[in-house]
Amino acid sequence: MLLGIPEIALVLLIGPRGVGKSKFAARHFEPGQVISLPQLRKLICDQPDLLEATNDASELQAMLAEMRLAWGRLTVVDSTNLRLRTRQNLLALARKFHIPVVAIVFDLPDEAKANGNRFTALVPALPGFQDGLTVEPLEDQLVALREALPRLGQEGFHRVYFFSSTGERDQAVIQVQQLACNRKDALGPFDLIGDIHGCCDELESLLANLGYVPKNSPHTGKTWSHPEGRMAVFVGDMLDRGPRILDTYRLVRSMVLAGTGLAVQGNHELKVYRHFKAAKPEPRPSILQTLREIEEQAAEVQQEIIREIVEFIEHLPHHLVLDNGRLVAAHAGLREDLQGRDSALVRNQALFGDPNARFDDEPDAARLEWVQQYRGKALVVYGHTPVLESILVNRTINIDTGCVFGGRLTALRYPELEVRWVESKKAYASQRRGGFDPAFQERLARRPHDVNYQNQTPDHSQTANLGDCSKTSSQAIDTTPPSTPS
Repeated sequence: MLLGIPEIALVLLIGPRGVGKSKFAARHFEPGQVISLPQLRKLICDQPDLLEATNDASELQAMLAEMRLAWGRLTVVDSTNLRLRTRQNLLALARKFHIPVVAIVFDLPDEAKANGNRFTALVPALPGFQDGLTVEPLEDQLVALREALPRLGQEGFHRVYFFSSTGERDQAVIQVQQLACNRKDALGPFDLIGDIHGCCDELESLLANLGYVPKNSPHTGKTWSHPEGRMAVFVGDMLDRGPRILDTYRLVRSMVLAGTGLAVQGNHELKVYRHFKAAKPEPRPSILQTLREIEEQAAEVQQEIIREIVEFIEHLPHHLVLDNGRLVAAHAGLREDLQGRDSALVRNQALFGDPNARFDDEPDAARLEWVQQYRGKALVVYGHTPVLESILVNRTINIDTGCVFGGRLTALRYPELEVRWVESKKAYASQRRGGFDPAFQERLARRPHDVNYQNQTPDHSQTANLGDCSKTSSQAIDTTPPSTPS
């Protein structure tokens, strides 16, 4: 039996005494990862079976679990965990630190009856045991287990595994799984590219300016790669609004599959995904252009296109932690305490800019507050809210410069911190919520109409160097917030 456990998780061993929880924990986890009441009783008073120390041990158990979760460490709680209140408290603790909880349930009543009563018989002989101090009857623990089993699936666990035989317990294999957002091993150099929204002409021009070259791959067809091994990182919203949505999707997907690119999910990818997964799809206006392009394809290939798009979006992480934690890419940005974590709240800020947002609920006032409060060590590169220029603010930078609305498609070269862009060929769409800052429209109106962006080469690319990203807020190029979200 294979048990997959996220690399950062809280693991609860659930079951009565005598079912082998402690031996299981010792066999499958590092000693420092396991917090067990007997060990803590021994730590406190040198006697692991002294029940008088249980209250102190339980308090220490909660403190250690909280500290380990705050540090983002895999933590295993080895106790009975049969009471609903105990599980609720531990689930709430994990939610505080945006960490999934895995339950491993030892549903082995016969094993408990065979071994659990041995401890009860030994209690009166234990050193330091006080008269009147009793052990919870094993039968009460078995009743609590039977009451817990039907509700565990609804309590909020990330995964629940059940052992219904000693064979399943003894043959179990633990597989610690790397979180999708954890790409600290990818060291770069990177070229992070802002919201594309189907502007594939501009994307191909920008990739060429960055030194990428098209090539044929036996597995992905035509893709792009950089002769010096650079990797493109797409910060979401590849789909919707623009003129070549499927071409953009295929290009990005081919680079991800070929290992020359990475991508995070944007809120528009989520909208498309939810549309195709819904029992009764109701197309939102913002994804109509994507749906039209699919409908224009041959009838016999439409379902295959949809299947591939859904599968691709499903495997996109909501953010990426790169270069040993020095760089974070998220569509709408991410606070320091959420980086490298996995929860619904993390996904909401990464995709919408507001950790408390409902689907497609993007309150303007809250979306960029995190930028002004950010003091993290990692450089956060994001998009989502179109701005006139990409500037550093508190070690964050917005690279969505509104290509689909007639602005630019922008890339940030890392670690060089050089911004490159190509001008949009035209305005393919208009903002649904009030448009850009007026200065954006003024700059767009002044732009020469004979810009031949297709012929731009690396020698003619437009660039800006942001200097040392390690500058403090007061030393940054511009400490004013990006333009008001629209």
